[in-house]
Amino acid sequence: MRARATASFAVLGCLLAIAGCAGDSDDSVSVADYKAQANEICDETVSAWTARLTKETAAHPDASSLPEEKRTEIAATKILLPPLERMVSSFSELETPEKGAQQVEGAVADFEAVLAEGRQDHAALASGAALVEAREKAAAAGLTACGV
Repeated sequence: MRARATASFAVLGCLLAIAGCAGDSDDSVSVADYKAQANEICDETVSAWTARLTKETAAHPDASSLPEEKRTEIAATKILLPPLERMVSSFSELETPEKGAQQVEGAVADFEAVLAEGRQDHAALASGAALVEAREKAAAAGLTACGV
């Protein structure tokens, strides 16, 4: 009887181990999954920028004759900011890996900084320098769809 009880506990222990109930389980998203999700967001953002640029180019075929301030305003408010805002918001909704994602998180923080600055200074955003730098860092961090 005692051997039978010991065997039952051994079987129960094995079943729990197989089911993942014994010991610690890691429910955290992997860095690879996080990067894949972030790259999807980047793909959507780049597509939105392209679509908006195409639309604004068609709406203003003589854009070069517009005053510089007007071109800057169009570039910032109609082309760059709305998709950038959606991207940063979507990044914030992703589950972040518990470890190993510091470089990717840094790239996301760079986009947040570009957005914050771009909301305040449309000319800086329209110049593209900070956005290009953020996209290069993102690509180096494995967010290749964000790269230039």
